[in-house]
Amino acid sequence: MKQYVYIFSNEEHEKIKIGRTNKHPEVRAEQLNRQTGVIGKFICEWFKEVKDSEYIENSLHYFLRDFHYEKEYYILEPIFAQELANKIINDIEAIDMAVPSIIKDRKSSTEARIKILKKMLDKETLPKKKDLIRNRLKLLENLLNYSL
Repeated sequence: MKQYVYIFSNEEHEKIKIGRTNKHPEVRAEQLNRQTGVIGKFICEWFKEVKDSEYIENSLHYFLRDFHYEKEYYILEPIFAQELANKIINDIEAIDMAVPSIIKDRKSSTEARIKILKKMLDKETLPKKKDLIRNRLKLLENLLNYSL
C-alpha cells in the first residue's frame, strides 16, 4: 500500500496542514473539501510517497513545532515547509538506507537505530557523513520524547 506525506494550504486562512495518507493526496484534499463545516478549499501544495508515513509525519511535526498552531496545522509559508520537508525526508532516507529496520515497534525501532548510528559514527571518517549521522542521531533522540 502506498503511503504519502503532504502539505495542504487553504484559501481562507494562512495555516497549512501537514499530514499523511494512504490515498493519493489530491484525493485526500477532495475528501476534506467535501466534509461538512470545512471553511475554504484545501489545496495540495506538496506531497511525497514515503515508506513510513507515520514516522516521517512525526519528524516533520517535530521540526516544525515552533510554527505549530493546533492539531496538524502550522502557521508558515508552504514553500518553507516544502523545503524543510524535502531536506528532512532526504536525510532520513539517506541514513535509513544504511540502518536496517530491526524491530517493528516504532519506539524500539528508534532506540535500535540510535544504537546502530552510534556505532556507525564511531567508525565513520568522512566529516560530511559524520555530520549527517550526528544530525540523524539528534532527530531520533528528540523523537523518542516527542508526541503531539
